[in-house]
Amino acid sequence: MKKVVITFINGDKFEIVAETIAEMRTNYYANKDGFKVESNEWKEEFAHSMTNYELKDWIQNNLDWKDISQHTLRVDIPEVVDYQKLWSDIGINIIE
Repeated sequence: MKKVVITFINGDKFEIVAETIAEMRTNYYANKDGFKVESNEWKEEFAHSMTNYELKDWIQNNLDWKDISQHTLRVDIPEVVDYQKLWSDIGINIIE
């Protein structure tokens, strides 16, 4: 399954299934150009929408975070650390 990873300037990363973006783009053109969803023309446009160039272009120039946030999965969630379990192996430095 092809995925797109979106990285924000603060380092947060989210992934979204590429087909989701391609469907958004294809449905836009289906509505604009008057072809039916799942028609041969739609399928051809969808295949074109799945190219790396079109995915990047559509995200950068036609979508906002609000358009895709509900379809994303955060992939860089920091691991929760149990500091109590690690307490016996701490390092101690005293700085004066």
